[in-house]
Amino acid sequence: MNRTKIEWCDYTWNPVTGCKTGCWYCFAQRMATRFHRSFEPAFHPERLNEPLRVTTPAKIFVCSTADLFGPWIEQQWQRRVFQICAAAAWHTFLFLTKWPNEMANTGETFPLDAWAGLTLTGEVPSLDARKLALFEQVEAPHFLSFEPLLGPPPDLNLWNIEWVIVGAYTGAGAKQHAPSAAWIDPILDAAARYEIPVFMKNNLRPYWPGELRQEWPEELR
Repeated sequence: MNRTKIEWCDYTWNPVTGCKTGCWYCFAQRMATRFHRSFEPAFHPERLNEPLRVTTPAKIFVCSTADLFGPWIEQQWQRRVFQICAAAAWHTFLFLTKWPNEMANTGETFPLDAWAGLTLTGEVPSLDARKLALFEQVEAPHFLSFEPLLGPPPDLNLWNIEWVIVGAYTGAGAKQHAPSAAWIDPILDAAARYEIPVFMKNNLRPYWPGELRQEWPEELR
């Protein structure tokens, strides 16, 4: 488990690595390629107990280099990860997926100290809207991550969302994929309607003319 520069969490924990979603913007895939490492999904049982060794309560991003809810993931891997989350209940565990239907149908009960997150990018707003509807079925506190924001968001019904994160693409060709303020505004407006805190990552500073909102849900402060 590693301390991280990701602004919305304290640690990343990767008991599972690798992904088959195939996102062109994936930083984890780029890093694996750079260091000549496999990006095939793999389970690392030797890493499972890492959260138990950190006694100070922390916000832990689970599987920052994988998607624990991809359809290729073995349910046993999910079960083992959830068991550690339940055992380390002084922490808050943050899961993020692009597969909301699989997240909702893991067959496992989310630990009480876990938050479920969905990544939306705006590349295909109609697909984002379908994913958001499926995400409602997940039984855990919900948050959305618009990172990287690559296009306009769909019409946002955020009635069951408790936090929204927005960030820019930061890889090669970042200027060609810069987020527009016109894409960010609807997200902020929807969050305001539902009185939802918004965390705008520092990588938005070159593209956002105003002050960045960096707000936390009360449970995560």
